[in-house]
Amino acid sequence: MSVFRFSFWVLCMVAFSAECALGAESSWRAIYDPIMKWINFGILAFIIYRYGRGPVTKFLKDQKRAIEEQMEALESQLRAESLKLEGENRRLEQMESYLEELRAKIMEMGKRDKEKILEDAKKQAELLLQRAEAEANALIYQARQRIQEELVDKAIAICERELKKRITIKEQLSFLDSFVENIKNYSLGSASIR
Repeated sequence: MSVFRFSFWVLCMVAFSAECALGAESSWRAIYDPIMKWINFGILAFIIYRYGRGPVTKFLKDQKRAIEEQMEALESQLRAESLKLEGENRRLEQMESYLEELRAKIMEMGKRDKEKILEDAKKQAELLLQRAEAEANALIYQARQRIQEELVDKAIAICERELKKRITIKEQLSFLDSFVENIKNYSLGSASIR
């Protein structure tokens, strides 16, 4: 605002207040007081404008600069924190992918262990079946041997009884003589072979 405009407004206010004062009272004091108030106000406004404008402007510029510096510092801090956050997000993503890989490896190991345990269980079951079959076969063989021995013993006992019933003493003596004769012939035949 230029000095000319300022003076113009001050004079306008003085004239307006003088006109208001003239209409109310005709005393010089009634005109003088408002005019002096406006003049004093104008002088004060001019002094504040003239001499206070620079320091106030400087103060406001300094405050603006300080606020801008604070804003820049906060923005740089925000950028730094944003970079940290991005880094942490990347680390979190890497950790999540590592956990997924680890989870997949553990599942794979679990499957392999499960398959191995099942394989081992099948082998042990087969071995147990083979052992049980072998033991059963051995028991069956032993039972057959005992049965055969018992059958042979019973057959011999039956034959003895039947032979005793049917063969007479004369026939027994004849069998005994032929048996002795066969033994003699066998022993003579084996002696001549040597």
